[in-house]
Amino acid sequence: MQILLSALAMLGSTAASAAGYVNDRKQWLSMKPEARAAYAQGMNDSQNFIYADDTLAEAMVKRGRTKCLLDLKTGADTLAENITFMYKNNDYMSLPPSAMYIITMAKMCKVYIDIERSTFGLGPS
Repeated sequence: MQILLSALAMLGSTAASAAGYVNDRKQWLSMKPEARAAYAQGMNDSQNFIYADDTLAEAMVKRGRTKCLLDLKTGADTLAENITFMYKNNDYMSLPPSAMYIITMAKMCKVYIDIERSTFGLGPS
């Protein structure tokens, strides 16, 4: 968990300052629900694409998240609602939605991620 929080802190400090992106809770909440769903879909697509240079651990997390979303029939609107719900926690107010996506998926899909990791002899997430 400490590694996840450290990674999110780094993500928040670099990606959150990117112009033209949604950088924090205030910007996220200023968007209409349809725009949040579209943004969530874009994050989902980019966060779960398996690249040739991904480590095995990274690829298994992405595979677990994808299977989880398919099995739970989770659409972009639900992802956006989950991110909005997570933003109710003031500790997350300065984090970008991409960090909120990672936190949400880690909670929602932990079992799926751990199953995928275990198929390759990796420990739980």
